[in-house]
Parts: sequence; C-alpha cells; structure tokens
Amino acid sequence: MVPPQSTQNRRGPGTPVVSLTVPILRYLLTRLLYMVPVLWLVVSVVFLLIHLVSGDPVTQMLGEDAASANMRRHCNQLLWNAKITRRQRAPPV
Repeated sequence: MVPPQSTQNRRGPGTPVVSLTVPILRYLLTRLLYMVPVLWLVVSVVFLLIHLVSGDPVTQMLGEDAASANMRRHCNQLLWNAKITRRQRAPPV
C-alpha cells in the first residue's frame, strides 16, 4: 500500500528554493519601504500635537497652584521657553 502524498510539499524535485524566497523578500522590502513615510507622518503629527496644543506642560506637571518661581525654573530646566530648533536634551527634573 502506497502512503498518500502530502499536499504541503508542492515543489518538485527540480524546483529551487529561490523561487519561493524572491517573492517573500520583495514583500518584506516593500513593507519596509512603506514603513518609512508612515513612521515619518506619525512622528510629525505627534510632534505638532505636542507643540501646538494649548496649555503648558510645566503647568500640567506642577499644577495650577505652583509658585511662578518654580514654574520659571522648570521652564528653563526643560527648555520650554527656547526655540524648537535650539532645544537640547533636557536633564530629568
């Protein structure tokens, strides 16, 4: 009695493995290339939302009852009063 042949092995004995890997590599490369503009768009939207939304992050952190001297000190420490192009990585509060 001959065992039934598996339907999973559709490659014949002379079919190279490369014929299966080229479409997979093309698919992965396409997905990676599409990821670049999507990632740029997401980063840009988040950046704009953070910088254009009304409200002050220092006020959110310290509360509205905080002293103005503390608020100024935290603004200077976090560089919120500097231009966006001149900001550097601020040390943690």
